[in-house]
Amino acid sequence: MSMMDVCPIHWPRATALASLRLHDFMSSIHEKLFGLRQDTVHKAFYTYLAAYKLLIIVFNFVPWLALILMD
Repeated sequence: MSMMDVCPIHWPRATALASLRLHDFMSSIHEKLFGLRQDTVHKAFYTYLAAYKLLIIVFNFVPWLALILMD
């Protein structure tokens, strides 16, 4: 398993754990920078994580499926 396989898989885990531990801190920073409310920051963050996870699954599953179908 290469580093390109490990990093995209563990990045959502690390950011989700950081969000759970530091959600007030992260929300206050985004609130000051962009003028967003705390619930808007959380919604945007979890939407980003969901999209990122789906893209990782698709870009890891589709090449594997193509290799299986070619064999």
